[in-house]
Amino acid sequence: MENRKLTWQMAGGAARAISQRKEAIERYMKRPNLCEFCRFPILVRDHERVPEVKKKKYCSHSCAAKHNNLAQKGRSVPRASPTCKVCHNPFRGRATGKICEACRKLGGVGSVSKGVMFQKRTNWQSARSSIQKHAKAVYRESGKPKVCLVCDYSTYVEIAHIKAVSSFGNEIRILEINHPDNLIALCPNHHWEFDHGLLTINGSEGRI
Repeated sequence: MENRKLTWQMAGGAARAISQRKEAIERYMKRPNLCEFCRFPILVRDHERVPEVKKKKYCSHSCAAKHNNLAQKGRSVPRASPTCKVCHNPFRGRATGKICEACRKLGGVGSVSKGVMFQKRTNWQSARSSIQKHAKAVYRESGKPKVCLVCDYSTYVEIAHIKAVSSFGNEIRILEINHPDNLIALCPNHHWEFDHGLLTINGSEGRI
């Protein structure tokens, strides 16, 4: 009995640690550190603690080396370009406003993390609807066939995720969740069967 109680306590402690780490990453991703060279967000890797990442100045060894090499050669380090307030990436070309053109086209949805998306929306359904609309836009632009993968029905299809949205961590961006390789077209009937475990699809080729 004591051994079983100890096992339960250890399991509970591990679950709390995982939950606390996710919360810490979500808080950090709201205002992440930007690399001093490329100005891209410095992400938290699996083996890293959030406090350690907050102290970093560069996103990679490559950026650190490029930055230091320029300084050693007496060249001025490239001035930090304005960054998009949604994706935190540098603007490409002329900057207009505070949101880059890529985020503007997609309403800023693709560049935010799953955790931020669900936190900012008023309810779960609103966040889920935004992710689904973005998935439809990505699939439409991908050029993949607009017919049901199972029965070739083409009058009306719905876009489904091979790997469910719920299985992604809160730190993952919507662009990664809605990558074309993770999207397939299904008719309403086969979409329902897929969501309820009556239909299994493997791989980006959509093998049934």
